[in-house]
Amino acid sequence: MLTELKRKLFHLSALGYIALFIWLPRPVFLWTMGALLLLDVTLESLRVFYEPAHRWFAERVGFMMRTHEDRRFSGIFWMMIGVTAAALVAPPRLAVTAMLYAVLGDGIASLAGKRFKGPKWPKLEKRFTGSAANFLACLALGALILRPDHSWLVVMAGALGAVFLELDYIPLNDNFLMTAGTALVLTATAALAP
Repeated sequence: MLTELKRKLFHLSALGYIALFIWLPRPVFLWTMGALLLLDVTLESLRVFYEPAHRWFAERVGFMMRTHEDRRFSGIFWMMIGVTAAALVAPPRLAVTAMLYAVLGDGIASLAGKRFKGPKWPKLEKRFTGSAANFLACLALGALILRPDHSWLVVMAGALGAVFLELDYIPLNDNFLMTAGTALVLTATAALAP
């Protein structure tokens, strides 16, 4: 549980992307994310494909990595791609909401699922308790950020979308799916809702 808590505290560093998105003009933000992505791809490629770099990273930050990330790009890369995609497809308030769902909702889901246990989703390692905590966190965030400018339908659809996309039924990284996918769900629902 302590390792997971450390991972989720590090996960909060993604709030920096949100701050950049809020403070920078969109074109500057996108150029900045492009530069950060290039840097990340370089470092991740070294870690994954160059053995001395792999050992160096494993000794220093290996405890932060999931087992499946050992020889694959980490969640950092996928979060950066998701944040960039959300910034491209959604209006600013909806993009920020989707980003917060991915940073806070995902973290709360993981910690609650590990802490409170309970039944797992069919064919997954993720637990209903984690999904319930994720839903409540995203619902509260959505209500705080989106109401009254957006309907409760938008808030509810965003929270449900975030919960579904955090699960592993779609074989893509949840850091990407929760951010980009929820931005799409929010944007589409906001366009259709009265």
